[in-house]
Amino acid sequence: ALEARLFGGRPVIICYWHRHQLMCWRYLNRTIGRGASIGWLISASLDGEVPTEVARSLGGGIVFRGSTTSRGTEALRAMRKAVVHDKLSIATTPDGPYGPRSQFKPGIVKLAQFSGVPLVPMAYAARRAWVLLTWDRVVIPKPFTRIALAVGEPIEVPRTADDAALAAVQKKMEQAMQDL
Repeated sequence: ALEARLFGGRPVIICYWHRHQLMCWRYLNRTIGRGASIGWLISASLDGEVPTEVARSLGGGIVFRGSTTSRGTEALRAMRKAVVHDKLSIATTPDGPYGPRSQFKPGIVKLAQFSGVPLVPMAYAARRAWVLLTWDRVVIPKPFTRIALAVGEPIEVPRTADDAALAAVQKKMEQAMQDL
């Protein structure tokens, strides 16, 4: 279902935990190589410099620099424009750039509401992996291990949603990502 949307010109907002960046980025970059149009929201902090260069060097779409603490409103406006006008899907880590780990922040729910495109949860698991002792507990698959990438059902955010409804979607996405 995700690839049908990505290759069918129907954008989505792809959400995965900060700890799952490695393999989710790898998968999404492969879809870009096959013609998908995807951009990333990456932290405006110094920590975001390396991921920004990696995304650009791998042929990633537009990279939006911002976060809930820095240039967030500016980044959300730019992403809304790219989603609505350019049909660009957005990939993001809603618990980044500094956590708390596995807690879905509200900004991306607002983007889904304003742009009218659904949120899509994504995660992966590795049979054998290293889990780093970082704030996000980043998962790095060990060589030659099996990896399963899971994509959940799209979750729509009504344009008329009030704060309570937006909070409910936020919790629903958080639960969907945990379930994956």
